[in-house]
Amino acid sequence: MPIAAKRRFFSRRFGMRAMLFAVAAVAVACAIMTGMIREGWRHDQIAARLDKAGATTLWSYYFPITSGQRKLPDWMERIRWMAPFRRIENVHIGSRSEDFDAQFSALAELGSVHVVTARLSSSSNPPPGFGIQELNRLMSQVRMDSLQIESVQLPRGRIPALSRQALSWLCVARTQFSNPAIEDLPLSLTYFDATRTRITDEGLPSFTRLKKLRSLSLRRTPTTPEAVEKLREQMPWCHIAWEPMQVK
Repeated sequence: MPIAAKRRFFSRRFGMRAMLFAVAAVAVACAIMTGMIREGWRHDQIAARLDKAGATTLWSYYFPITSGQRKLPDWMERIRWMAPFRRIENVHIGSRSEDFDAQFSALAELGSVHVVTARLSSSSNPPPGFGIQELNRLMSQVRMDSLQIESVQLPRGRIPALSRQALSWLCVARTQFSNPAIEDLPLSLTYFDATRTRITDEGLPSFTRLKKLRSLSLRRTPTTPEAVEKLREQMPWCHIAWEPMQVK
């Protein structure tokens, strides 16, 4: 075969390969984009259900938001043009117990979320119904990285539900959380806020098993400065914040 003919043959051959590769790359990109858009609309529909049931949602976006804000301008929110490219990041559970079933059902469909907050006021009227049963449902139905259950109805004993997930951030401030439940904290914790809980000096040694813990708040707990200082010596990897129960 003449050299010129060989060059044309290889040129057409590699040109065809390049075209097939480009077509395949476009097909894969379209499939990925379609999946992203479909998932975005799914999150949008679940957020509408959560909102109707009294929960509040915060979003994360695939693309930068103007001025570094976490919320789009109102006109963009109205036309929902970014809805396919955002995901539910934080869910704040509403305080009305009659809405919990609808909220948990939507969360179960969501499957996973970065942060769940159940920060309820103990002075609500009627009293908030979020307690250990609701916590058990929450921990079994949705995966999360961070959990804030502040001012909710927790027992003074063990809370096995807390060990069901690899939480990295946990807040149980202003609850009846006490010494036995320290054994149920997951080893994955890096932050734990136990402000105004029932933890005493006797329970502090149980924290030493949490080797990943980097921040521990024991503010306004019935613990003594001597016991807390000893815990600091035992946990040099962790910053421990403490103040007495009665702050002057």
